[in-house]
Amino acid sequence: MAELGRIAHFGDNSASLAGNDHPDFGSAFDPIERREFRHHSTLTPDELRGVVRTRSYWLTATTDDQRRVERELTELLNTHPALAGRDTIELPYRTLVLRARRR
Repeated sequence: MAELGRIAHFGDNSASLAGNDHPDFGSAFDPIERREFRHHSTLTPDELRGVVRTRSYWLTATTDDQRRVERELTELLNTHPALAGRDTIELPYRTLVLRARRR
């Protein structure tokens, strides 16, 4: 995942919400409840390429940068010991949910 993130500019968007670092909803709300859900998607290498092509980095990248991402992603899929020769790939996800009830 680290190498895929580097190549395709996947980031952990919830990094700023780690621990108890979260928005303050103000005094009109009860304390914030936090839940984290981990799940995964099973994708073929071609489906993973499709996911990469939906990301904002890809969509706004220059043609040269898109080609570089394609080239490095293909190399990763063909050479990484956990990925090479596999028909499917487990792509992990982490969903962080914050909820505060209005008083």
